[in-house]
Amino acid sequence: MNNEEIEKDLNLKILKVTMTIKEQYPELSGFLEEMPVTVPSEGNVVITLENLSDYYESLNFILSKYKLNHPERSKTSSSLVRPYSNNNLIHPMME
Repeated sequence: MNNEEIEKDLNLKILKVTMTIKEQYPELSGFLEEMPVTVPSEGNVVITLENLSDYYESLNFILSKYKLNHPERSKTSSSLVRPYSNNNLIHPMME
């Protein structure tokens, strides 16, 4: 996968997790707004694949931890997509 494809894939996964939270676990929606900004606050901000990956992993962590602690709230047993590794941002399935 090239960087453009990885970026597109990460954005789709972020959207999927965000929509899952909003639709199935609305009680977690407040965390979406409270999450620290993952983009640097300096001028000429560039969103990197690492920023996107970190944000995705944070969303995934919040949802996974909530499901673990509230199994009665888990509406589906859908598995979450594995995060990208930090080693050159290679997807684990591609290793």
